[in-house]
Amino acid sequence: MLVRRGFASAALTTRRNFAWLTDGGDAHVAGATDESVAAIVVTARDVRVVTTVIEAKRLADEELGGANLAIEAAPWPDGLQPLLRELPAPVAHDADIEPELRHVRARLTAEEEERLIWLGARAARAVTEVFVATRRGDLETVIAERMALRLADDGVNAPVLLVASDERIARYRHPIPKPKRVERALLLVLCAEWRGLYVALTRQGMLSGRVEEETRKRFAASRQIEIAFNDATVPGRTLGEVFELGIEAYKRSGYPDEWRLHHQGGTIGYRGREILATPNERERVDPGMAFAWNPSVTGVKVEDTLLLQRDGRRAFVTRDDSWPLDASGAPTLWDGR
Repeated sequence: MLVRRGFASAALTTRRNFAWLTDGGDAHVAGATDESVAAIVVTARDVRVVTTVIEAKRLADEELGGANLAIEAAPWPDGLQPLLRELPAPVAHDADIEPELRHVRARLTAEEEERLIWLGARAARAVTEVFVATRRGDLETVIAERMALRLADDGVNAPVLLVASDERIARYRHPIPKPKRVERALLLVLCAEWRGLYVALTRQGMLSGRVEEETRKRFAASRQIEIAFNDATVPGRTLGEVFELGIEAYKRSGYPDEWRLHHQGGTIGYRGREILATPNERERVDPGMAFAWNPSVTGVKVEDTLLLQRDGRRAFVTRDDSWPLDASGAPTLWDGR
């Protein structure tokens, strides 16, 4: 790849690429940045990790595992740049070759598939347990913290936690949690991460009473749209072609313009979405890829993570029987407990 693009070496410093190239290693300190505290350096001679003396021992002991990568540690006052400036030029950085990296990164190995399945089961169980534990009067912010704490029991992170209750469900597509008390209805959205890989899911229901008929109608439409997206996700098809088939389902459902109010999802792997599906996206669907489609009609949203396993099987890794399921095995709206 580097030779084809005219680069003599590469220094990759994003957390996603560090995790991908080290079998799930974690090289971050500050949680609010995508930059790692180490670089994966690739030259014609070797592949190694460049970091500072502050991080070298922890990375060697806890993060590199079986990656079999040498570590080069710089004095902490110097940082990484003096060592990186010694690399053969021109040097590729993450952004320079991200399209190529993303293409390879999205096609998971058998071991990565196992990690994704493990993560999906923990994420699904955590969302159900938090929904069941929620009581009228609980704050959205507290509900989000409960979900993060439940995931922490399994060593799982929650980069995206959205919580909406009652009128906020229909008002906002991305409802960050607020110190607002829940009355009856609750929507939970989670992107969970473990060893670099992500899964995504959404669940919705009532703490008390039954779901209104209009909401049921909209949810049924969203489910049919999701089915269309998932059924269209077959090897050889492009994301753009899948997208167009999903939009046709919106038209059939009676909500032809709702797709304009939110993206519809796409590939998922070492980011919450590796590639968003758009009308002209030419990325091809292949075995070993994972997808999270998230169609929505104002007031409802459906979302799960679909893995096209390398052996040909299709697995919804975020679905389990801890949440009420419909006849097809898909999560349904939860009526009041």
